[in-house]
Amino acid sequence: MSLQNGLSEELIAQAIGAERTVGCLVNWAADWTGPGRILHGGHGAFVLGELDGRLTPRVRELAGLLSAFVETPVTDNIWGYKWGSSSTGRSSSARPSSTLTSTRWWRER
Repeated sequence: MSLQNGLSEELIAQAIGAERTVGCLVNWAADWTGPGRILHGGHGAFVLGELDGRLTPRVRELAGLLSAFVETPVTDNIWGYKWGSSSTGRSSSARPSSTLTSTRWWRER
């Protein structure tokens, strides 16, 4: 199980086998403040699912263990969650760059 942003499950599955890989969406607000340091901005979605969409005892047990830390729902559509998060992140990340460009343009005038 990868707990990083992105769509790394396919690469992990290629390396160790799909039967040994669990999909996970971690969508919490955080900012990188330096090497090994982040500023936690709040909880968001944390969802587990099998790559093939099955609702297995393995993924339910793992979600149960993780629920001691944070609510961990299980889905039969982990790819939908991950692609949805990926596309939302990309569209929202475009806004700050245009804001920075606008700010720079106004300062230079």
